Order: sequence, then C-alpha cells, then structure tokens
Amino acid sequence: MYKKGVIHRDVSAYNGIITKTGGHIIDFDHSKITTQFMPLPRDGTTLDPGLRTLLSRQYDDESIQLAQDTYGGQAAIYLLGVSYLRSLSVDGHVHTVQDLGWRVRDGPFYDRPLFTGGRAGKGYITGTPPFISPQLTGDVAHDGIHDGDSLWWVFFFILVKYTGPGTPQSREISKSNAPSSDGPRDASLTASGVESAENILRVYFLSEDETTLRKDKLKLFTDKALLDRILEHAVSDYFNDLKPLIKSWYDLLRHAWRYPNGYEYHYPHHSVRELLEKALSDIQATPDDEYAAMIQTEEKRRKEWYEDDRKAVFNQVTIRGLEESGDTLNDPPPAISQEPQNTVARPATPPPIPSTFADPTTPPPQAQNKGIHLLSPSTLSSSSGRPQKKTRKRDS
Repeated sequence: MYKKGVIHRDVSAYNGIITKTGGHIIDFDHSKITTQFMPLPRDGTTLDPGLRTLLSRQYDDESIQLAQDTYGGQAAIYLLGVSYLRSLSVDGHVHTVQDLGWRVRDGPFYDRPLFTGGRAGKGYITGTPPFISPQLTGDVAHDGIHDGDSLWWVFFFILVKYTGPGTPQSREISKSNAPSSDGPRDASLTASGVESAENILRVYFLSEDETTLRKDKLKLFTDKALLDRILEHAVSDYFNDLKPLIKSWYDLLRHAWRYPNGYEYHYPHHSVRELLEKALSDIQATPDDEYAAMIQTEEKRRKEWYEDDRKAVFNQVTIRGLEESGDTLNDPPPAISQEPQNTVARPATPPPIPSTFADPTTPPPQAQNKGIHLLSPSTLSSSSGRPQKKTRKRDS
C-alpha cells in the first residue's frame, strides 16, 4: 500500500479486524494518496579514504557505498547504528547488505512516495490520540514510519490491556485519574508505580490532554528501562513470547528517529514485517488447560456478537435498537455455509426488486437469505477503558 503511494494516517486498535482470511486494515477516512515518488536523498559528501578502508574490515563495499550515498561522510556512524540495532558481531566478520537488513536485491530501494505536499498547520495532526506517533507534529508530514509507530502502540495497548484471549486486565478503568497538565499526576510512571496495568492505560491511552500524552510517549521512547519495567510488571505472562517483539520494534523506531535519512526511516514496512514474521516463528504453544476458560468465554462472546449482528441486519435495526427491543424481533434463518461451491446458479435475468424493499419493517432479500456479519458497535465498546476516537483532518 505504501509502495503504491498510500498511507493510512489513522492506525489504531479499532481500525483493524481479524477474519478467517487474515488481518485487515479498515477506515481509510483520513488516508492520503500521492503520485509523487523520489529516490532516497543523497548526502553528496564522501567518507575519508582511511576511514573507508577501516570500515571495509567489517562491511562489504556495497554496504559502505549505500551508507555513503545516504549519509556521506557520516556513513560510519550510521553503519555502527544499524549494527547495534541488528546486534551484529564485530569479530572480524564482513557484513553484507542482507546482514544490515537492506534487501536491495529484492528491490526495497524503490522510489519512496512523498507526502509533504499536504503538511498540516501547527497543532493539526491526524489520528486517534493514544495511537498517534509522538514524533508527529503539525510541522512534520505524516509518512509511513509514523503509521509503523502507531502500529507499535496498538500492540503495546493489547499487551497492557489484556491478560489472555478476550480478557481485559480490568473492566472498570476510569478516565477520572488520567494525567493532566493542569494538576498533580496521580498516574505518573515512576519506578514504583508501573506495576498497575490500569495505571499504564490511564497514562498512555485514556489521557484527554494531548500535550501531556505526547510528552509521556516521548519519555517512554527515551527511557528503555521504563519500558522494561512495564513489560515485567504490567504485562501478563500470556504475552511473554511477544515481549521481544515489542522491544525489537521499539529499538527499530528509536533508530529510525535518530537517522531520518536512512533505510529504516523511509522503508519501515519491510523491517516491521521481518520482526513480525520472526515473532510468529518464535511463539510457543500455550497449554490449553491454562487458558481454556478464557478461550471458551471469548468464543462464546464472539458467537453472540455474530448472531446479534445477523439479527440486527435481518430486522433492519441498529445494535442499540436490537438491545432495546428485547425478544420482540424475529430471528433470522440459519446462516448459509460459506464453503465454496463448484457451481453457482445464476438467473437468466436479474430478479425484480420487491415493492416491499422500501418498507423499513421488511428485511431486504439479502438479509433474508444470507448470514451477513458486520462489525458491531457493541463489539468495540464491550470492554471499558477504550480511548475515545478523536481525529482531526490535516490540510490537503
């Protein structure tokens, strides 16, 4: 999507869904499309010959040249930063572009899309506040790296909020103690105050003061020890296999902010996907009996949501209307199996639209004959502690 010139600009925990076919991003209301593409910026300066010779003991010529193209005389600093990010050894092994994560032979150095034409004015940014990158201001054009940052906050939110499948840490999280720039910070994150997951949620996801929220998020990205304490004390053991992902992703983002001309900043999608694929391969099977009750409860809740959605569509009412009507509405017919069929019967001519179609008390034929599954508002608001979505469109 990014490679084709599209950025989402509102990645949040509520703009993604998981279905039988995989994960999907939804809600492109604030997305942006560009037709402008440019190669990576070139510094124009060159490395000192002696320094280049020294670097050749640790990096191949292609790696050194690519780093020099981007950072010129400062290429050595950038190469050392990438080596630290990827935990590369310094024992005399000559590292290649593959070791550095620069898959140039697979074509990642494509002309990057430019989104600078629609830079918003000061104070105007797009997104849902708890998930907006703290590096994003009205003076910075929203780019792919900011969406990657937002996705990190989505994962961080899930790890802090839940203890297992569909089980929040707390169902009663109030905004009343959320931090504010106008008064004392009851939820301030100190060495002794991070043990409470509710505390973390209030600070990073329920604060309505966007200035304070951004400061807290920036502070987290300058204090890795704070992140370590949060993961140790506020995250359930159920997510132990994902803690290394959060840390590695965190390091990637910090590196990208430090080197804004580098590969990791302008091509974050490959790096993030690589981290996700590694995390998937490292996940260990969880004993069924340990979380069996959580899984059964969650599956039951999802089935109830699905049936509520079908009943609402069948009766042409909202979910709230469904809840208020009680048992007075008609039940839909059994859902038709979604298994693929070898043949599809097609009428010679389209069926006529029934005159009752416009009658709000009569369900349309599509709802009568098919099990339609919509994303229910009750699904999104069933667990308290959800940050309120608040987006402001940038100038285009």
